[in-house]
Amino acid sequence: MHMKIYSALKESLIQSLLISQTLEKESYKALEELDHEKDQSKSLLSESNDMLTGLNNNYMIFLSFSHEIEEIKYRLKKIEEERYIWLNLINNAKSKVEENILTIAENILKLNNL
Repeated sequence: MHMKIYSALKESLIQSLLISQTLEKESYKALEELDHEKDQSKSLLSESNDMLTGLNNNYMIFLSFSHEIEEIKYRLKKIEEERYIWLNLINNAKSKVEENILTIAENILKLNNL
């Protein structure tokens, strides 16, 4: 009877060891798969970060260009204002020259009539 119990215990122990080994193998296999998934996720995260950095850089470039465009618009506005002032000066100068020419011509006529 002890032999039967001993044999049953031995068989139970062997089954437990086999189950334990199988479980350990499957656990390591699952760990390897998880490690592989983790590596893939890290790689995707790195790519995403790179893309985000690129987008961030593009946004910064956009902001820089946007700022430059606003500066250019401001400069163009100032140039137009200065241009308007110069055109007025030129027109006023022309008017004065024409007035002076007319005055001189009138004075010449008056001198000729004397």
